[in-house]
Amino acid sequence: MEQSLAAGRADCACGFEEGAACDLLARGWFAHCDREVGEEARAWMGTLPDRAVFRQSGRRFAVIHGGAREVNRFLWPCDPDAVFAAEIAALEADLGPLDGVVSGHCGIAFAR
Repeated sequence: MEQSLAAGRADCACGFEEGAACDLLARGWFAHCDREVGEEARAWMGTLPDRAVFRQSGRRFAVIHGGAREVNRFLWPCDPDAVFAAEIAALEADLGPLDGVVSGHCGIAFAR
């Protein structure tokens, strides 16, 4: 959403099926944010990196919004291990070895 607001897009670009419950909810939420977020905040959002890497207790983590290659990628707790392995491999190809990844686009808290 931050990228869409910063770029002045008309929607969040989450790729929901038109008319689906998630599409309708996202439209309402995005319209609210579009009204409330000022130009200074949009400009700041436009400077944010797509990825962040940090170290904690000797471990190296990446933080992304959705997927390794698609910011609007939904990863679900029920996705097969191969889906997560492919995402982590794509991140490590760009960022080097990682001990963990933090991602949150789906909005459901889970750990794998």
